[in-house]
Amino acid sequence: MAENIRYFPVNWIDGMKINKNHFIELQDNVEDLVRDARNMGVNQLKYGLLSTRFKAPFEYSVIIDEHNELNVSIKFLKAITPGGGRIEITDYTGEFSEKISLENYDFKENNRFLLLNVDPYNRVPTGTQNMDEIPPRFPHAMPKYYLTTVAEAEVTQNNIGPLQFPIGKFSSRGSVFETVDTYIPPCITVNSHPSLVKLFEAYDAFFKQMEFYAVQISQKIRFRRLSGDENLIADIVFATLEKILGYVGQSINQNRWNGFYSSPMEVLDKVVSLARIMKNSFDSFSGDGKEMVFNYFSEWTTELGSGDYEKLFSETINLKYKGYDMEPCVKGVMEFIEKTDHLFSILNQLDYIGRKKDSGIFVNENIVKTERTSGIFFKQEDDKNADNQDGSTSFLAD
Repeated sequence: MAENIRYFPVNWIDGMKINKNHFIELQDNVEDLVRDARNMGVNQLKYGLLSTRFKAPFEYSVIIDEHNELNVSIKFLKAITPGGGRIEITDYTGEFSEKISLENYDFKENNRFLLLNVDPYNRVPTGTQNMDEIPPRFPHAMPKYYLTTVAEAEVTQNNIGPLQFPIGKFSSRGSVFETVDTYIPPCITVNSHPSLVKLFEAYDAFFKQMEFYAVQISQKIRFRRLSGDENLIADIVFATLEKILGYVGQSINQNRWNGFYSSPMEVLDKVVSLARIMKNSFDSFSGDGKEMVFNYFSEWTTELGSGDYEKLFSETINLKYKGYDMEPCVKGVMEFIEKTDHLFSILNQLDYIGRKKDSGIFVNENIVKTERTSGIFFKQEDDKNADNQDGSTSFLAD
């Protein structure tokens, strides 16, 4: 969203009297123009931590002590705000720290976000004072930073200020405050935060694994059809696998090319879209067909009942992406990845789709040796002996 340009060029004319205010106005105009240029590449859904070459783009702590005082210490932070404001706190600028007393806050059960504000037009002297000048002067200036808080109920995607950046979240329970350690701040790319790196690794492996499962299970269903053995469960699974194979096949190369420079919203959207494709495919066999398939799934994966699969798909496709608070969406997507991968790893080990569990027919076919026996979350014990082998889970993707 384009913010208004508020600081305009100085009208220089011959013979005018010059003072420092003219140069301050000139600098404010330059700052505003640079901010506006950065604003063209960011918005309320695309802003946050910037990836760096050798280290994480943030190093800060948010601690609430026993006296209900919020202590914030930022040693390193590189980020951009929704309006193009640049946050740069490094060894060259010095550490930023501030305390906020929580005694006067309304003691209701509520979550609050901690916002770092940057004001590039209100500069703070910095550096080593030059004693050779008269009067002595700090050689440089940096933007002013300060902290504010806002209740979670008052925050939407569009009302984070153009020069604000959420760095933390804390909750109040009566008169007790505690920080939310799982909070993920806004990020431009997934390599900006360790939790998002884990998300991308799981997502990338999941899509490759689903491609592998789709091909293997489809081959078994086709083979049974050639021998004249058809059943409704196999037909529904086969139709769903065809849609899965077409979708993940379009994404794997993009995952490889973009890698960890993918945006968090893009990664989360890919998984949620896959859940929608699968749910729509199962829903197209509504009635006895869908219920029969979900009952069949729950028969082989005792962790989830037939109703749990319906709930899993519905909750996943209804996840809401919030750039200022991604953790709930990331948690939901990771749960879908883990449970779906486990389901299809079991189906892939069956001799054919449709047999009941008590029939005694259960064949584990190791057609392609991978580093996992039951999907992306279960490693084999003999991984150490396979260090010289390719660790990919999909012969198609690699």
